[in-house]
Amino acid sequence: MDEFYLIEKIKKIIKRRPRALVRGIGDDCAVVSPPQNRKILVSSDSLAEGVHFDFRYTSAECLGRKAAAINISDIYAMGGIPLYMILNIGISLNRGAFDTEKMIRAFSRYSEKHGACLIGGDTVRAKSFFLSVTVIGEAKTEHLMTRFGAKPGDRLFVTGFPGESGAGFYALRNPKKCRGIKSSEALKKRHLEPDLDPVKSRVLARGGVVSSCLDVSDGLVSDAGRIARESSCGICIEYEKLPVSGKLRDFSRKIKKDPREFVLYGGEDYELLFTAAEESAGETVRYCAKRGVRVSDIGFVTGRSGICIEKNSKKEKVDDSKVWKHF
Repeated sequence: MDEFYLIEKIKKIIKRRPRALVRGIGDDCAVVSPPQNRKILVSSDSLAEGVHFDFRYTSAECLGRKAAAINISDIYAMGGIPLYMILNIGISLNRGAFDTEKMIRAFSRYSEKHGACLIGGDTVRAKSFFLSVTVIGEAKTEHLMTRFGAKPGDRLFVTGFPGESGAGFYALRNPKKCRGIKSSEALKKRHLEPDLDPVKSRVLARGGVVSSCLDVSDGLVSDAGRIARESSCGICIEYEKLPVSGKLRDFSRKIKKDPREFVLYGGEDYELLFTAAEESAGETVRYCAKRGVRVSDIGFVTGRSGICIEKNSKKEKVDDSKVWKHF
């Protein structure tokens, strides 16, 4: 594959060109005009073959869309909007059947769907395939949501139905055990093709009640721990209050597993986990529901460090063996 041929193909793939973009792909740097009265948000994430995805069940299009989604999710988690994407690709020459152009096209289309434009990147030969993405966004100061700010007494909330992606991953890794389970198809799609809803971010950011927030990428327990660390507090998750979708309940029953284990430890749902003052808990749920955002009240913030799970009125320790670890 010729690098310059690929770059020219990428230029043709890109359809969206924001007004603030002065120069895009083709120069040593992209040039953008800075936004006025906004905070700049910058995030980066990588996906490595054999660690974050498996080509046995991940197509070029799925990989491209997911690479864009997981980065854009970070911008939404902070109350912002995505503007620009930078994509670095490590291409394995052993991956002959893989269509890099299809992957880039899917990445660009998904980014444009959410208002972001691919403005640059790099390609390099690698022993195994990997992607490294940087996303740049913006947020109004009054809409900015961070992991810092949770206080003892605050309630813990989550949007949507976490756990579905984790169940989908289980189905992909155990095809024989899950063969014939209809609900597994939707769950597998949820894992392979996360579809972000920017409305959730806008509703929370404009509501003015969020004290801390992040997206659920590594699992509810793991990500609650991040809020706890950044806010210097503890969090107790109320097991019986965890939301379980019909698909997840059906799937878990057929494989004889507790669905809430997927909710707690599954990961890659990209729902929003946030805290808000206890006195506004009921109003927070109603406010979100009126705007089409499903929110569940699932726990509370404590003054003691660490994460615990309250089950049948008893506090239990987290099962550390099930928590996702990067290293």
